[in-house]
Amino acid sequence: MSKAVQSQCNHSTLFTVFIINGNGIFQIYLKDMNNESVTMISRNTSNVAGNAPSTNPDMSPDGKHIVFEPAATNFTSSNGLKHIYYVDTSVAHAVEQISLSTTGAQASSPSNNPSISNDGSMIAFDTGAALNNTLDKNGVLDVYLRDRTLSLTSLISANPNTSNSGNNISEQAHISGNADYVVFESVASDLVNNDTLGFRDIFVRDLSALPAIIIDRVNVPTSGSEATASSNQPAISTDGRYISFHSTVKFTNDDIDTISDVFRAHNSTHP
Repeated sequence: MSKAVQSQCNHSTLFTVFIINGNGIFQIYLKDMNNESVTMISRNTSNVAGNAPSTNPDMSPDGKHIVFEPAATNFTSSNGLKHIYYVDTSVAHAVEQISLSTTGAQASSPSNNPSISNDGSMIAFDTGAALNNTLDKNGVLDVYLRDRTLSLTSLISANPNTSNSGNNISEQAHISGNADYVVFESVASDLVNNDTLGFRDIFVRDLSALPAIIIDRVNVPTSGSEATASSNQPAISTDGRYISFHSTVKFTNDDIDTISDVFRAHNSTHP
């Protein structure tokens, strides 16, 4: 069993980050397809493999910046929960914990689904922990952004009027390669106006406007009305201009079936 994420940084270098089940524990590896070398990523600074499964890797196109979610407790975490970690493959091996508050407090609930920008500076993820105790008051999964350069953690799935967390679950975030946008799915009804049907929708937030909250709903049918079923699995282009997602809703006039399809939408917050 394995999961692979491939990305090409130029015509000669190809990297693959993947998961291998060894001795009952999934570990993260990086393979340089140019020289066939393989490196274990899910290990601590003493080169000891993680003592519990590591999953959900994401990486930059050049294979330099990698994030993943391990349940291992022999990296840096001391509270025994699943956290998000970062590894820079271009320097001596070290693991950096990402699921922290701005003050350095560890997430008090499991953290999931990391997504990293091309330069490795920004990482989006979701967690049920209140990494911002002042604003995160809903007690469910929310989307956060960790700025590694500034050691700053920001609440992304926020109500534009109050700056508080949305009133329901937000998760499955993906950050654009240029780190200007984060797209995610949410059941919250207070992230935009006139969201009344209660389905899971796709939202995008403009990070270039931080700390201002500019957020918009992406899965809008050609009629302009609300989607009448849930949408999920969002992804975003490197420049943030386009967003794709899955849904059974007929967003276009040429969709004549009732099964789940993949749609592409323009990011309305993109200039």
